[in-house]
Amino acid sequence: MSAFDRVGFSLFSLAILAAAGVSVLFSDRLPIGALLIFAHFFFFIAAALSAQFGRLNPLYALLPIWVVGAALTDSFAFFDIRVEPAAAELLRVVAWYIAPLNFAVFTWLEERSFFSVSSLARITAIALELCVIALIAFSAAAPNAYDALATELFSPPLALAGVPQIALIVVLLAAIALIVKIFIERQNTLETAMFFALLGALAALYFYPDRGAQIVFLLASAAIIAAGFTRLAYKLAYYDELTGALGRRALFEALHKLSGRYAIAMVDIDHFKLFNDRYGHDAGDQALKMVATKLALTRGGAKVYRYGGEEFTIIFNGKNKKEAAPYLEEAREAVEGSPFIKRSAKRPKAKLKNYRKVRGANDDYERITVTISIGASDGENGGTQNEVIKAADRALYRAKEQGRNRVVVS
Repeated sequence: MSAFDRVGFSLFSLAILAAAGVSVLFSDRLPIGALLIFAHFFFFIAAALSAQFGRLNPLYALLPIWVVGAALTDSFAFFDIRVEPAAAELLRVVAWYIAPLNFAVFTWLEERSFFSVSSLARITAIALELCVIALIAFSAAAPNAYDALATELFSPPLALAGVPQIALIVVLLAAIALIVKIFIERQNTLETAMFFALLGALAALYFYPDRGAQIVFLLASAAIIAAGFTRLAYKLAYYDELTGALGRRALFEALHKLSGRYAIAMVDIDHFKLFNDRYGHDAGDQALKMVATKLALTRGGAKVYRYGGEEFTIIFNGKNKKEAAPYLEEAREAVEGSPFIKRSAKRPKAKLKNYRKVRGANDDYERITVTISIGASDGENGGTQNEVIKAADRALYRAKEQGRNRVVVS
């Protein structure tokens, strides 16, 4: 997930939480019944998407807090089940511990097959949590447990009255763990969604016993998780997972929409098979990422797509091939000027033509100059988009025949 995506989804999630916060000011006038239905609807949508994608960690994190929220908002009243006030208060305190721990742990744990031993352990842990929640809800609340969990470590300010102080430490540690995972480990949309869903869940607990405020923030949490899955689905459908560039589906849709003045360029990494044979596929993947990153910076309104293998396609909407050529030359130079450093204990006897050692380094390090060849064409002669791509492809082959590492415009 790129930094732009993380920031963009973070702003989106903050907007949802801010809207929920504003609605709290009018909680006494909110349509409680309708909001409760929506809250549960979004939870089930998030659960269904979690199962569909095989990404169960968000569901594991959200399920216990959803059950607590349902109990605190009298959602089980339909089944003639109500939680006594003392038990509800203990449930609220317990949830202050469960929520941050669950979200932090399940954000850091890697996904595993549903039938694996690891998943069985996770399901068992969640089942035990649900059993504890049920025991609290359907039995007399234990005063000793409440006193222990709600121990005061300091005289709290008015804003924190009713918030378990020991749980605040847990919340702080969980928040740090989530932020590290998202912004340092550079994780995808789901991890970002889980962070903001946790904030919504904690806000719901904070506003207890204001039923309207609770429901709004529970709705916000479930909606953020559902939005995270929706964004993930979009990324899987339209973006190349390895390079982060737009994928072939997005390319075909963009081609279908092209009309009027436009240019298309086909890009190929030079000697990529030889590169893979010499340095291995992991290094090849890194080279693909580097090239995609540099191409993404192409100016002139360019949009970059991974066509397949070591090939990329660049579309300039509103420019012809002559206008696009200088930007393509800049992109070619940018790739050539970004040497790829490879450390290898075993060095084959054969060397690439563009191989040279890093100055001052030992023989385990090599600096490989990765280059690209580019062919470009446009639609000014009235050809279809497929015909323009074929013309760009022919120009690309001419660039290779002329020695590679060059731009040829057809």
